[in-house]
Amino acid sequence: MKVQVEDGRIRRIEPHSGNQATPGSACLKGLAYVERVHSPDRILHPLRRVPGSGEFERISWDDALDIIAEKLVELKADPGPQSILYYSGSGTKGLLKGAGREFWWLYGGCTATYGDLCWPAGLEDRDVRRPLLAGGAGGDASDPRREQAQRALGYCGC
Repeated sequence: MKVQVEDGRIRRIEPHSGNQATPGSACLKGLAYVERVHSPDRILHPLRRVPGSGEFERISWDDALDIIAEKLVELKADPGPQSILYYSGSGTKGLLKGAGREFWWLYGGCTATYGDLCWPAGLEDRDVRRPLLAGGAGGDASDPRREQAQRALGYCGC
């Protein structure tokens, strides 16, 4: 993706033509990063659920890491490392790509998925949305997916 920054603030995200999964376009999740980063609802600090209330309280990073470490030790002992599902998705393509897998390998393993949501979504975009809108192969005007694709394009401004 190409990210336009003005005065230290993300202003616009555009697709990168070199992306093989979605050449010339980007998924809605990627385009929504601007809203996500600047949302007043974005969680910036660790929170812990207050038992029995459904409320959350802010805790320190040290406390949060201690809680996670204790739980990881407990789960590794019983029922075992395979009881942890490691799923990587958005945000794992940067400098730390692969650090998660290395961590879980050192931990003793885990249950993992293959791939992430972004690649198949990009292929869906390439194989379904574009032909539908272009009226090409699979682009029959009566196809109910056509209206959904048009709405999605309208939402993301494509």
